[in-house]
Amino acid sequence: MIHPAPRRCLAAACGGVFLAAMLLLPSCGVQHTADPVQDFQAQLTERAVPFVGSDKQEPRDFMPDSIQYGHFSSPSSDELCALFKYTSLIHPEGLDRTLAVVYDAEDLSVVASHEFVADQVQLQFLPAKDGRDYVLYLGTVTYQGISTYDLQLFQIGNSAWKPVSADLPQSEDGAYSLTDRAILRLNGDHTYTSYVWDQEAECFIKDG
Repeated sequence: MIHPAPRRCLAAACGGVFLAAMLLLPSCGVQHTADPVQDFQAQLTERAVPFVGSDKQEPRDFMPDSIQYGHFSSPSSDELCALFKYTSLIHPEGLDRTLAVVYDAEDLSVVASHEFVADQVQLQFLPAKDGRDYVLYLGTVTYQGISTYDLQLFQIGNSAWKPVSADLPQSEDGAYSLTDRAILRLNGDHTYTSYVWDQEAECFIKDG
């Protein structure tokens, strides 16, 4: 037979255990898992740090901007091209300074990297006839209201970004922009000239 005092002690003890269990349930039931997207971007960023320019030592000064899947160094390669944008830049460094890094898609080892220094950086990925992907670059630098343009086509190979000739339009005059697999030039008479990418010939052909 349990006397009243011990019964109250037992009830209080049971109540304390029940309350503790209720407090522990939420912490036991909620599992915090890592964000796979953030983890993936963190891996890309960490592996890109050694390829930052000599005047940009802090890895926090740049962040992932976009990722493109393709076959850059060879037709059979499965690779990623990640673009990183720098922050807190001054004009001499290029206001849209961009680090481009090609990775092996399986182990994320770095295949090749290249920095683009301009006030506006535009990159476009173009297919080659053998299944590889070229990278078209248009850089715009504006000083005292006057803009200059730099057009280059790159092929990735032997751990480097190599400029290739592809009948790119001359960039001494006019204003330029990129559209889907084409370069547009705004002429002095306010007309446009279009240069379209020919995959089989691997060059740009003037349209019209």
